[in-house]
Parts: sequence; C-alpha cells; structure tokens
Amino acid sequence: MSEAAEAVEVEVEVLSPHDTAPDTKPGAKQKKLTTVKAVAPAISEQPLKEPSLQTGEQVPATPNKAAQEPTKQDSSTANKKNSRPKRQARPSRDEIIRQQSNPSTRLAGRQKTLTLPFQYTSDIMHEYIQLNQSKMLDAYERLAALLRMLVNSAELHKEVKDWINTNTKIADVQLTELTNQRLAILEQAGDVDFPKIKIPEDYHTEFEASHPIANLMIATLQRVDVELNECEKLYMALLIDDIEYRQLFNQATNVIRGSVDRIFKATNPGKRKENGRYSPGQLAAWIREGNKLIFADVPQNLKYLIDGDN
Repeated sequence: MSEAAEAVEVEVEVLSPHDTAPDTKPGAKQKKLTTVKAVAPAISEQPLKEPSLQTGEQVPATPNKAAQEPTKQDSSTANKKNSRPKRQARPSRDEIIRQQSNPSTRLAGRQKTLTLPFQYTSDIMHEYIQLNQSKMLDAYERLAALLRMLVNSAELHKEVKDWINTNTKIADVQLTELTNQRLAILEQAGDVDFPKIKIPEDYHTEFEASHPIANLMIATLQRVDVELNECEKLYMALLIDDIEYRQLFNQATNVIRGSVDRIFKATNPGKRKENGRYSPGQLAAWIREGNKLIFADVPQNLKYLIDGDN
C-alpha cells in the first residue's frame, strides 16, 4: 500500500440562491450538483498513533511486548519445572524387606568380618527385623569405626565404650520392666494351660559385621526375643487381648528402636555439612576437641542411669 494521499471525486449538493430550475416556481431555490475533489489520506500500515504525554503530538504506538512474548520469569519458571527430577516412587514393603535382608558391613570383602546368625521366635521381633535389620547394623558399624579411630587414645576410647555400655543398660532396664508386667499377669491368672505354638521356619537372619561390638547388638536382640516370645504366649492363651498385645508390640520395639536411635543421634556430629554423609574421622576429631557423645530421648525414669555414669 502506498503512503501517498489519493484524490477522490465526491458529488456534493450545493444550494445556490440565484440558480433556479426552469420547471420550478420563481423564488424557489434549486439544488446544484457540484463535483469537488477531496483528498483522503491513504491507509497506512503503521500502527495507530497515540498522543505524546509530553508534546501532545501523535506518536506511533509501541506494541506491548510483554503481552506478546512470555516474560523471562515465566520462561525460567517453566524451565525449572521441566528440569526438576521426578520424585521416585516409594519402594514397596516387599522391596524394603529384600533390601534389609541379611545385611553386611561396607567393609565386607575388604577385611576380615564376623558372621553373626540370629535365630528368633517372636512375631514382633520378626516384624521389626524385616524392616530394620540393616539400619541396626549401620548404627553399630558407626560405633565400630569410632572405636578404631580412637584406638591411640585410651581415655577417649574408654569414654566411648562407657557410652555403649550405658546405652545397653538402658535397654536392659526397659526389658526388665516388660518382664515384670508379664509376671504380674501370670500371677493373677494362676495355672494356665498354654497351647502348642508353631514357629515359622524362616524366623532367622544373618549379620556380617566388621567389629566384635556387634555382638552386643545380637545379645540385646536375643534377650528381647526371649521375653517377647513369653509375652506372646499370654496372647495365645487369651490372657491379654488384641489391644494389650499391640501395646506390648509398641513397648517391645521401643526397647530396640530407642537403643538404635540413641546411637545415630549421638554420632550425628560425624555427618558432613556439605553432603550429609557420615564420617567417622570427623566424629573422632570432634571428640578429640573435648566433646562427648550425648544421650537423646532417654525416658525420664531412666535418667539416673546417665547421671550415675557422669
């Protein structure tokens, strides 16, 4: 399209007071057609103009790029959403059990290790072992590595061993409380004819550890399992109901879980800040600076066990 103006002929009616048509009455005004040329501006391809706020003149309108193009923020947000890794599906129970089965130390194949079989009889123990045995071994492997790191410092080495013994003592006292509850129920029941109970053949596992400290773990598990087996007999003989049995489950697993959790929390200073990985060397250095392993989440009625060792 040309931007030049084009002439357009337009017929305009003009009334003249002097010109009259022959067939009209005197004095009447006659319409006269006059052709004039009007100049109409050609249509421009430029965008409509807007008045300038400063001069009042018409200036070409600026297209709204924000409306036509996505903003950098929107673009970067979209890229971040697309670049985010998809959350991995939570493993199934069967997969967790498979991963936990027969755990081994990370040092397996690199040095001599201990094979520690564990045969158990309790349903409650079976439920706990299936989902937590690898975590248990990891906790005691932390203690093993720390003891090796402090072997040249007899005083610090003894402090760590004392902490381990106290942690085991806490579990033993909690287990004694469970035994006392069972004996009280039996005393009230009098003579009881316990039914014959069949134990599944797969109630066993095996740990591979790098340090003999793991024997303490097995010893604790065995004591808990013996007591749990006796308590489960009460359930089979209808001396406790399902609710009481569930309470028994929680109380018994807390003995084991509490012991393991205290190890992880006490050795937490060994975790690197940059990646969260555990470093026994970092924990040993922290202890050499005068710090001590803590006791976290100890029941209030068992605080005396800690205070007596300090």
